[in-house]
Order: sequence, then C-alpha cells, then structure tokens
Amino acid sequence: MKQVMQTFLSWGIAAKLVTLFLIFGVLPMAAVGMIAYNAGEDMKTGVGMRFQTTAVELANKIDRNLSERYGDVQAFGFNDAVHRISQWYDPTPFNSISQVMNRYSAAYGIYDLLIMVDTRGDVIAANYKDPNGKPINSQFVFEKNYSNTPWFKALSNGEFTTKQPFTAPGNDTWTGTYIEDAHVDSDVAKATGGDGYVMGFSAPVYNDVGEVVAYWTNRASMRGVEEMFQDAYRSLKSLGFPGSEITLLDAHGRILVDFDPSTHSTDEVVRNFDVLMKLNLAEKGVEAAQQAVAGKSGSLTAQHMRKQISQVSGYTHLVGANGFPGMNWGIMVRVPEGEALADANSVQNSVLQTGLICLAIIAPIGWYVGRKGAANLIKVSDVAQKAANGDLTHRAEITSKDELGQLAGAFNAMMDNLTRVVGDVRQAAEHVSTGSAEITQGNEDLSQRTSQQASALEETSASMEEMTSTIKQNADNAKQANQLAVAAREVAEKGGAVTENAVNAMSEINKSSKKIADIINVIDEIAFQTNLLALNAAVEAARAGEQGRGFAVVASEVRNLAGRSATAAKEIKTLINESVQKVSDGSDLVNQSGQTLEEIVNSVKRVTDIISEISAASQEQAAGIDQVNKAVIQMDQSTQQNAALVEETTSASQSMRQQASELLRQVSFFKTDEEDGEDSGYGKVAQAGRAAHGQPKAKAPVSSAPVVKAANKPASAPVAKSPQAPEPAGVGAGNGHERRKGNDDFFEEF
Repeated sequence: MKQVMQTFLSWGIAAKLVTLFLIFGVLPMAAVGMIAYNAGEDMKTGVGMRFQTTAVELANKIDRNLSERYGDVQAFGFNDAVHRISQWYDPTPFNSISQVMNRYSAAYGIYDLLIMVDTRGDVIAANYKDPNGKPINSQFVFEKNYSNTPWFKALSNGEFTTKQPFTAPGNDTWTGTYIEDAHVDSDVAKATGGDGYVMGFSAPVYNDVGEVVAYWTNRASMRGVEEMFQDAYRSLKSLGFPGSEITLLDAHGRILVDFDPSTHSTDEVVRNFDVLMKLNLAEKGVEAAQQAVAGKSGSLTAQHMRKQISQVSGYTHLVGANGFPGMNWGIMVRVPEGEALADANSVQNSVLQTGLICLAIIAPIGWYVGRKGAANLIKVSDVAQKAANGDLTHRAEITSKDELGQLAGAFNAMMDNLTRVVGDVRQAAEHVSTGSAEITQGNEDLSQRTSQQASALEETSASMEEMTSTIKQNADNAKQANQLAVAAREVAEKGGAVTENAVNAMSEINKSSKKIADIINVIDEIAFQTNLLALNAAVEAARAGEQGRGFAVVASEVRNLAGRSATAAKEIKTLINESVQKVSDGSDLVNQSGQTLEEIVNSVKRVTDIISEISAASQEQAAGIDQVNKAVIQMDQSTQQNAALVEETTSASQSMRQQASELLRQVSFFKTDEEDGEDSGYGKVAQAGRAAHGQPKAKAPVSSAPVVKAANKPASAPVAKSPQAPEPAGVGAGNGHERRKGNDDFFEEF
C-alpha cells in the first residue's frame, strides 16, 4: 500500500486527476457491481437450494402417497366379501372377492395385481381386470402356491415394515404391513403382459375374533411414483429448466427411476432395465448419489461424467410421513449449470457491461479535465523550478480569476518579496564578513598576550610548589622529633613508676623477712620446750624400769629431733638476717635510681615542649605557604580559562567570517533583476575579508589589572573585548530592524 501511494504521489497532476476521476466514477459502479455479483452468487446458492427443495418436496409427496398404500392393503382385508368362505378358491368371475379386487384396481389405478391366499399359501382370489377395466390373464395364479415368497414368509412370521435406516423420529409408529422394494414381478408381467415393475404391499386378513385367516398382497405399479416424477419435471420446466433430470435411488445407490427427458426426447418416464436396478451411481462416484444414500440433504455442483457437462444438483433421502416409515430411497434433481445459473450470470454480465461502458466514458472526460486543470499549475511549476535553480527573474503569467489565478498572484508576490529579501541578505552578509575579520584579528592578539601571562603564572606556581614541599618536609621532621620526644618522656615516666614499684616491693620484702625471723624465734623456743619435755619423759621412763624402756627410746628420739630443729632454726635465722640486710641495701639503691629517673623525665618534658613549639610553627608556616600556592594556582587556572575563552572567541569569529563568506556564496546563487549586467560584488567582499584577516591590525591596549575569577565559576569571568567594528549601514537599530520586521510580516501573510 505504501509503495502504491509513493507511485501515485510521483505522478503528474493530470494523471492524478484522471485517476481520481476514474476512482470516484468507478467506485460507485464497483459497489453496484459487487452488490450485483453478490446477488448473483446468492442466486446461484439459492438455485442449489431450490433444487434441494424440489427433491425434498418430491420425497414428501412420495412418502404421503405410499403411506396410503401402506394402509390400503390392511383396509382391503376388512371387506365383508373376504369372509364369504364358500367362494374361496373360485377362479371364475363369480368370485365376489375377485370382483371386489377389480373395483379396488379400477378405483386406485395403480394396483396391477391383487391376490389373497390362505395361511398355506394357496390362492383364494385374484383380480381379473386391470385398472382400466380390461381383462387380464390371472387364472394361472390359482394354480400356484405362494408359501415360499418373501412377503408370505414375513407375514407368517409376523414381520412388518415399521422403520427404515433414515426414518425421521415419529414416523415409526405404523405397523401391520410388509413392504417390498421396487422389483420386476414375473406374475404381474405374465398376467398384464407388461414389464411387471411393481412394489409389494402385503398384510394379514383377520376374522371377527382377530385370528389370521388369510394374507392379502397388492402389486402396486411403479407408475404411480413415475407420475410424481413427471409432475416435478413439468414444474421445473415451467421455471426455465428443461434440461432437468430426476433420479430415484435405492438403499445402495442403484437407479429405480431414471427420468431424463433431454436424453429420451420425451416427457414420459422411459424404463430401461439395462439401467434400472443395475447401474449404481454411488459406486460410480456421483457425489450427490453418495450423499443421498447416506441419508443427507443438500446441493452441490458437479460434473456429469456421461454427458460431460457441469450440473447443479439437489438431493435428499426419504424419511417417512405421518407415522409411515417411508422407503429407503434417495432422490437427485440435476440441472445443467448453464440453465440453473442463467439468471445470475445474466445479472452479472449486465453489470459488467454497464461498468465497462461507464469506464469508457469517464476515462476521456477525466483526461480532458485533468489536462485542462493542470495547464496553469504547470506554468506555476515552471517558474518555481527556475527559482529553485536560482533564477528569480521570471513570473507566472496567468490571467484567470479562479483559485489558480489567485495562487499565481500570490506566488508572484512571494517571488518579489523573495528577491528583495535575497538582496538584503547579500548586503548584510557583506558587512558581517568585514566585521568578523576585524574581530578575529583582535581576538588573536588578545589570545597571544593571555597565553604569555598564563606561562609566567605557571612558572611562579611551580616555584611555590617546590617551596611548599620543602617547608612541609621540615614540618614533618619536627613533627616526628616531637613524637620521638613524647615517646622518650613516656618511657622515662614508665621507668620512674617501675623504680617506685621496686622500692615498694623491697620494703615489703624487708617487712616479710622480719616476720620470718620472729617466726623462727618461736620455732626455737618450741624446740627448747620440746627438749625439756623429752628430758622429763626420759627421767620418768628410767623410774619406770623395764616397762618404761620403750617410752624412754621415744623420748630420746624426740629430744634429738628437737635439737636438730633448734639447729636448723638458728641457721635460717642467720640467713634471714643476711637477706634483710641485703634488701635494705637494694632499697637504698632503688631510691637513688628513682630520683635519677625523675630528673630525666623532667628534662625530656622540657625538650618535648620545645620540639612541639617548633612543630606547630612549621605547620603554620606550611599552611601559609599552601594558601599562597593555592592562590597562585587559582590565578593560573583563571588565566588558562581566559586563554581558552579567547581562543574560543577567536574560533567563533573565524567561523562567523567563514559562514558569512559561505552565505554570500549561497546568496550569489540567486539571480535578480538588479544584477542583470552587473557584478554581485561577492568576489570583492570575499577578497576584502581575506585581506583583513591576513594583515595584522594595530593592537588594542590591554588593561594591566590582574584578572580575578572564581575557580568554580569560569563562565562568569570577564573577557577582554576587541575594539568594536563599525556597524554596517542598514543593520542598526533603526533601518535594519524595520526592514526585518517588514519581511517577517510578509511571510506571515503568505
């Protein structure tokens, strides 16, 4: 879609107008055509449903008709003549039962042969006239026995047709009759001289007490079903479908009725027993037949293999009616697609033809209108293209008063204003180029002086940094000496404390030695007393004679121990006295050491105080030098920033000069009426600019005052200005301002 839009936008206005004419002309036709096409498709779908409806209606008609045949055979058995047993087995025309059968055949018109047999299978009566009242040869049936026929066996066993595989709910309530599918009955063929193509409807015959006394069978001709097919065909033919064919299928898909008037060239059903009950369409792959046999209803379009044409088919399956179970049959209604879709195709073709005619009319009209309307726009486009190439001397010559004429007038006014603006811009660019050259020269001089000042400050800053480093080193050494002196003082103080503790310990030892000497004296006295007691004990033992000998020995030993204890106590006392003397001497020495250490501590304190004062002075000196160094560094940074700003200003002025030159070159691209035969002056201005830039100008005076600027606010520092260039004429506050305002007003109006 995006690609299509891009292609459309690249077209000319004429092609776009033609395209739009076609779109807005064809879209309604396309909408109508789409509606018609959808209506045609709906008609095609409706045609299929119409043929399905035809098949369903035919099936219902057959079900209702055969339901009457289902009840006929039971009703015939209630006739009073049936109970006239005296006339049973009478083959003559005087048999009243046979006479009744003749009347039934004539009244209903579809029963070719009616037979009543007894419970053994012997014939009781049979009709001897056909539905038209003509005699038939039925005498031979009285000579036959029907006990081996399917219908007789079913009735004998009480088997009745009550339900088929696809019987609809509610249509399985009837009973009492046995139905035989379409077949060729040889007895019917022999009796009537026809083909014997019939169905069989058989039922028991009861007496007054409800006992089965006989069996009645009606051989109903398929002519009745075929007549219903013929009626359905006539209806289709009247609707414009003469090529219709209607087919009746049995439970397996074999053909029972093949009604195709277009093939047989007659509107009557033709029985071809090479096809009937032999050709199986379901097995041949006919989809409609397969669907019908499967009990489904619907419609489809398919190829007829024998005719090699496409047909629209409606199909259904019999489901019974009014309680009657119906037959296990399928019905197909097939119509050539050309006939079936003729109306729908006619509508679609008519709409298509109408659309083509409208397209043939709209296209040349759109082309003419597009070319006519695009002519004036092309003139404006040509002038705009020349203006894009730089030529502003042309104007769009359109005299019409419509919107295109107004557009051309506004465009010409815009070209006039653009020409005036280009001239003003060229003049202003020349002045800007000259002024920017002078500003550039002044900035270069200022940049050189600022760079020299910055270099000198950098040298000063380096010297200050070296001095600061030396002073800081001295301060650090003094600080270390102070720390060592403090440490020495602390060690001396700790030594004094240790010495004092030693003196105290020696004093305590002296006291303890004295206490030990006292204890030794007590031990000596105890030993003396013990010796006396031992002596007294020895005396007493001597008095006792032999009995006290042992005690005397003990007393002797105790006295010896007491003597030894006294001796040891004396020795200990001597050692204690010597120790006390030595401790007293050591205590004197320790006291002398403590006094010496106290003198050392006082001296160290004085040295520490002096070194602390030196360290504090060195630190104050280092802090002052550091502040001076920071101030120098700040001055250096400010100077460097000033130099950078000057360089940026120089670069900006150079860029402005270059841009002014480029602006002059760009403006010279436009050609105006004022320049016809004249030089635009761009080359001269450019040469003047280059000359001004290449030749040095007199340096402007520079203030000797120091440049002071905060380090954290470089943007606010003042920058020296070069002498102001003279203001170009026409760009001042007066004339230039009014001129610019006029141009703005023009563009706002435009």
